[in-house]
Formats: sequence, structure tokens, C-alpha cells
Amino acid sequence: MLDPIDLRILASLQVNARVSNADIARDVDMAPSAILERINREVNSILATPEFRERLERVGAVPVGGSIADFRNRLHDESERWGKVIKFANITP
Repeated sequence: MLDPIDLRILASLQVNARVSNADIARDVDMAPSAILERINREVNSILATPEFRERLERVGAVPVGGSIADFRNRLHDESERWGKVIKFANITP
């Protein structure tokens, strides 16, 4: 269940999905880390629903939740992995 702060975070993201975490934190008067924790909690909650998991799987996506640290590690590993591929293939922007 979303509380009033969660609703303010959601409203901010609906206006601009690219708004920075720092800007959201300033708008709702919370620490940026607290904002990330709230967003992470809600994303994990949504990913846990069978309906959403099925929708992702139908388009070939693998639903993966977890902690903020899990995401950070996954992003690092994927960046390293695909960076090697890009370098090997001599891909440039």
C-alpha cells in the first residue's frame, strides 16, 4: 500500500520519469537513499506479482528483483561484460 510520501514520489516520476533521485528527495524532504529504498521496495513488490511476471516473460524478459546492492552489482557486471564485447567488435558511437 502506498503511503502519502510514496504517492508524492510517484507523482514526481509521472511528471518527469527522468527526474533525479536528488530532486525527488528534495521535493519530499527525505534523504536520497530513503527514496531509493522506497522505490526499490515498490518495484520488488510489483515484480513479485504473477500477472506482471507473466507479462514480462511473454516478451522474453526475465523478471529479477533484489536489493539496491544487487542491482548495482548486476549493472557493474553487465557493463564490464558488454564493454569487452564493444571493445572487441570495435564498436564506436
